[in-house]
Amino acid sequence: MKRIVVLLLALIVAPWALAGGNDNIPVTATLTMGTIVNSPNSNDNNIGSVRTDIDLANPANATGDLTFATFYWSAPVCSNVLKIKTFHRVGDAFTQVAERGPFSITSNATTVNLIPSIPVLEGDLIGITRLVDNCGNAAAMTPGYQNNYMEISGQPTSFNYADAVKYNGTLALYGGGAASESVVGVIPAVASNAG
Repeated sequence: MKRIVVLLLALIVAPWALAGGNDNIPVTATLTMGTIVNSPNSNDNNIGSVRTDIDLANPANATGDLTFATFYWSAPVCSNVLKIKTFHRVGDAFTQVAERGPFSITSNATTVNLIPSIPVLEGDLIGITRLVDNCGNAAAMTPGYQNNYMEISGQPTSFNYADAVKYNGTLALYGGGAASESVVGVIPAVASNAG
């Protein structure tokens, strides 16, 4: 029994002792979600004049505050044309967490500041909603991995996976900010006791 306790203590204390205590733990970390696409070659599909595209491939890597979004839009100049949204997923159920906008477009590649920042949990998803007809679309890179992003008509605040159309492409939508916490790694440990 004493050997098991010593082993468990060594597994718990060793990483901090080797790292020199808390001095080597980063004070700030980066929150990312979505994908940077430098040269998109397609647009989302026209399933409605108002529609929401959601990146499924790269959920938030940490819990924190989303402070900006970078995206590619097919039309270079549009006023109040889109919103940036975040969604929380539990199984096949999606719930909108927050939205910012509407935003205007002054060039195809655009970065917008999200004010106030959007609190996100690790695993949340980023989306972009087209608000007006005939003024561009969200851009993507195709071909891509199966079901990399999805599109749903309108601006639903909750919906199921089966309600959306899935695409084999990469949505040109990326968000970033400051992470407040994330899972860095898991140390597996096993203990046994005679008996």
